[in-house]
Amino acid sequence: MKYQGCLLAVKDIAASKHFYEKVCAEMKNISSLQWVHEIKVYPWGQRDIRVYDPDRHNVSS
Repeated sequence: MKYQGCLLAVKDIAASKHFYEKVCAEMKNISSLQWVHEIKVYPWGQRDIRVYDPDRHNVSS
């Protein structure tokens, strides 16, 4: 089986959206964090952020 991605299921989408927006806002205050791109919203509604870890690996959320 080929890995296609993950599914995040939540009970309260509004609370989850608020949580992740808060986390992303706090991440912007980390001066050493290097962004690939900030929040990106795809046409189908998926939201994504990408940063580099200390070894310059691309980390997506």
